[in-house]
Amino acid sequence: DILFSEPSASDNVLEDLSEQFGSLVGSVQEAGGSDQLMNAFGEYGELLSQSQAERDYDNILIESIAEFGRVYNNLMFVRSLDEQGNDYALRPLPLDMQWRGLKMKINDQSVADYYWRPFNAFVLPLPKLRLASLGLSVANFNPDIDGVYRSNPLIFRYGQQYFLSFALNAYLDSQGLKGDAVTIRPDGDLQVADVRVPQYEGRFRPYFYKQSFPEVSFAWLNQQAEMLLAGDLGADPEAFEQEMAFFDNKIVFIATSAAATFDMKATPMHPVEPGVVLHATIYSNLMQEDFLHFPPFWVTAVITLMLTLLISSITIYSSHMMMQLIVPGIILLLFLGVSAVLFRFNNIAVEMFTPTLSVVIAIISSYAFFSFTAGRDKRFLKQAFGNYISPELVDMLTASGEPPKLGGEVGIRTAYFTDIQSFSTFSEKLTAPKLVELLNEYLTVMTDSLLAEQGTLDKYEGDAIIAFFGAPVPLEDHAIRACRVAVRMQKNLLELRKKWSSEGDKWPLIVHKMRMRIGINSGEIVTGNMGSHGRMNYTMMGDSVNLAARLEEAAKQYGIFTQISQFTVALIGDEFELRELDTVRVVGKSEPVTTYELLGEKGDINYRVREMRDVFHQGLAHYKQSQWDQALPYFKQSLGFEYQRDPDLKDKTNPSLIYIKRCEQYKITPPPEGWCGVYTLTSK
Repeated sequence: DILFSEPSASDNVLEDLSEQFGSLVGSVQEAGGSDQLMNAFGEYGELLSQSQAERDYDNILIESIAEFGRVYNNLMFVRSLDEQGNDYALRPLPLDMQWRGLKMKINDQSVADYYWRPFNAFVLPLPKLRLASLGLSVANFNPDIDGVYRSNPLIFRYGQQYFLSFALNAYLDSQGLKGDAVTIRPDGDLQVADVRVPQYEGRFRPYFYKQSFPEVSFAWLNQQAEMLLAGDLGADPEAFEQEMAFFDNKIVFIATSAAATFDMKATPMHPVEPGVVLHATIYSNLMQEDFLHFPPFWVTAVITLMLTLLISSITIYSSHMMMQLIVPGIILLLFLGVSAVLFRFNNIAVEMFTPTLSVVIAIISSYAFFSFTAGRDKRFLKQAFGNYISPELVDMLTASGEPPKLGGEVGIRTAYFTDIQSFSTFSEKLTAPKLVELLNEYLTVMTDSLLAEQGTLDKYEGDAIIAFFGAPVPLEDHAIRACRVAVRMQKNLLELRKKWSSEGDKWPLIVHKMRMRIGINSGEIVTGNMGSHGRMNYTMMGDSVNLAARLEEAAKQYGIFTQISQFTVALIGDEFELRELDTVRVVGKSEPVTTYELLGEKGDINYRVREMRDVFHQGLAHYKQSQWDQALPYFKQSLGFEYQRDPDLKDKTNPSLIYIKRCEQYKITPPPEGWCGVYTLTSK
């Protein structure tokens, strides 16, 4: 577990001495030195040459490794970023590495993607050292988010090649197996000969032992080797042989353990351990088939639901205080005890945190239930209004004890508009009852997402949802919440489309392909109860509201589905992945505004979308400088990524296609002098 990636520094003293000695010999020879002196010089020169050869540590190591024949060396894959934090292009492997990767046959690409990591560069051993090694292993080991090392891949994918981890290579060698003994099962697990190795999204979770592995000082081992080579086994040869017998039938991992080498890791068993212990643990797991088994998520969900319902029922319906306190405690202890037994004797790791937390919450909630039974009028108010306005506003109404009043207040908030694409076509294809059923299901899912982030539902206008964030309860992160809801709504619509498609002929094809557009803008907005004294509505108004509506409408012209303004972008920091779209004058406004496409939450987009965004931005930079010929290649490249992103929209417009047409048009008819990249939209 040591990476020999750089040659050893040569002994400069010996080189200088050799040069000086050569000059001295030449001078003496020219001066007619005696034969005896020249012979002495020759002997001394041989000693110098021998000393230099003995100092060539790299070749000594390489020759020793080649002679021994069963040494694996390590490589590392790394992720290299430029100054802007973007990934560099994939660095190709050297030719001698092309045959070291596994030639694996993958039937399910989605399973193979579990083994993909964002590596684009590498650190390799010296070329001669690579050739002398029996094989090369990957030494990468990455911690969880809290810095503790709990899992690691056994197979690493670099480009289209697959490489084995350090521990897996050691296991294969000890079993007399080759790399072709490893296959990826359709369920994502690994099959190593006859052994099935469980994987969790391409990662192996080691079973850590209570007792660590024995460690031996390399200095002591070197001393023993020198004694053995010299034939001097000390005063007690039998004791020497017993000490050396410790290594019989053992796999030896050679590594450093000094803190200065920065290879000390935190594991679930110890806060600081040499990194090689992780590799040794995985190897031992493979040898002894000590595999941890994690029940699927639905098992945890069922356990949590059952415990919650059981304890809630006991707490609510029991009339005895002792029953309400003791029985839930016994049930919880029984669950923890069974989980501990399963882990100890069957290596089954049941998640205990979520069920335990649910039990505690169930007990607290059940007791709190009694405090609400007297407030029937307040609950009625919540039931009456909770489906239309945010829960916070309902709480304000019930807490104040005063009826709603007319009036409004100004503040920085975020307006939110959504609309179903081509909804008029739906009304032509569906009967009125079917249309109502479809809308109710759609609006329920979307409204739940809105209220979950403390958004306030303003109103429904047919299929459109109009909402805002930051009132009546002030929210510092109102813009972030609005963008989060937009991402969630688009994902929820995708799940609805899958559901509708699975229902066969119940819905026409247009329902299966339903799309929704969203417009978001932040700014000064007036919110409050508006209307008459007899009938009022908590709503919003202002110029910022109008811009949000225009952005939702203008998204159609660009072929995108979520468009936000520069004012919202200024408030969300780096929480989301964005694509700068355009600087435009929307219909009804004279001041230009820069708009963006909301692609997803930070880190939650695939590499194709990321490449599309980055290439598009390069073209946009040339476009703003009126460099049409330089911009076109980038937009044409991003166009290909647009089609890969959503093949169903291949015959539709998209931002890349729009800019290609603009550049070609501007080449013929350039914009006026002083043009600053602003485009005026002529329609909603």
